[in-house]
Amino acid sequence: MRLWLYVSLLLLVNPIYGYDEDEADEVTISKKPENVSPAKPQRYLLYEVNFGEGFNLRRDVYMRMASLVHELREQGHNFVLVLPPWGNLYHWNDRAKKVPWNNLFDTEAMNAYVPVIEFYEYLKVNPYYVDEVVYLQHYKEGWKDGKWSERYEKRDCIEADKYYRKEGKFWKGYMYSYDHVKIHNLTCLSIQGESSTLAKAINEYYPNTNTLFIDRAETVIHNEYGGVEYWKIRRSMRYHKQLRFIADLFRQETLYVNMHEDKIVYPKDWRDERELQRVAVGGDYLAVHLRRKDFLRSHSDHVPDLNEAALQIIEVAQVLELSKVFICSDADEYELLDLEKQLNSSSITAYRFTTKKISDGAISLVDQWIAAKAAFFLGTHTSTFSYRIREDREIMHFPVETTFNSLCKYAKDMGNPKKCEQPAKWTIVY
Repeated sequence: MRLWLYVSLLLLVNPIYGYDEDEADEVTISKKPENVSPAKPQRYLLYEVNFGEGFNLRRDVYMRMASLVHELREQGHNFVLVLPPWGNLYHWNDRAKKVPWNNLFDTEAMNAYVPVIEFYEYLKVNPYYVDEVVYLQHYKEGWKDGKWSERYEKRDCIEADKYYRKEGKFWKGYMYSYDHVKIHNLTCLSIQGESSTLAKAINEYYPNTNTLFIDRAETVIHNEYGGVEYWKIRRSMRYHKQLRFIADLFRQETLYVNMHEDKIVYPKDWRDERELQRVAVGGDYLAVHLRRKDFLRSHSDHVPDLNEAALQIIEVAQVLELSKVFICSDADEYELLDLEKQLNSSSITAYRFTTKKISDGAISLVDQWIAAKAAFFLGTHTSTFSYRIREDREIMHFPVETTFNSLCKYAKDMGNPKKCEQPAKWTIVY
């Protein structure tokens, strides 16, 4: 009861469900300009991702764009990264739209890597106007000579006309559900490469464009997946302080975790994080991410049925002598009740975080934070939701063996690597 009373009072002070587009009168950027000359005009880089991509993949694309802006600034270009509002995502049952990043993430922490502003702040500086949309696309003919190679060039659009239309002198597009945004020009860029490849294209084709909108930003890949800069960006993507507080309060009051015995290392400022021994213990519960819905079709070779999942959860919990299991899942309610019944039959109590006080996006981050602080984590193979939890555990210095584990399709073959592929161990570097 105390948890929900606190959440209710918290929302009265600073709501994290919705927001007022006119709430900010000034646009402030605290990031130091690095190699950027003060005489350089401020430029803005906006981006969007394929409509069907989910929350956690979009978080990964942000990292690629942050890397892009960081490189452009290192080259002396005064770019600011404009954060695309969240909205209408597949797993968000509330179908919320125009959700700013500062409802879900600590944008001050993000701002310590590259300067970022919200889209509604951008509109105050450039009222409903974008200079150029650069629509990224793959090469129509595929790889050159059947081999992958870094390359880019302006080409005729292959599918951009599905999403943009010409109205008089200007172009119109989706633009995060914001109406009346005018686009001066649209070009299509065929590209194979990394964020640095896109930086080269911007320098060559758009050297003086003030506002660049990169669409289908997921087309480019990381410069160095799992490298030092990757982890700097990932560490800067801290969840909103209120969401972390709600998650920790749930752990204390529902899971009965003693926070002083966690041994979790998490400095106030991510830039103060250092390479340390893997000393984190976590709370005395097992965390499980059980992916269902579309994964039952698209990843049928790896996703276990409920009975198989229950057998594995029970086995791991018993080996670890844990009687509490925290479950985060997109399963239907009747499936979850069935799973809980099976766990209860083995004297294991299942817990879930549920509330209507905050948005679906906020709930997913609370889920991830609770799961990340468990004594042991079992994820779903290839799920980006599970990836993000493992990254959080790496940041908090958990042992590798308690982090990189996935549920198996066949419980009876858990020890068979051919039928039970475990996640790659992408460990943190500093």
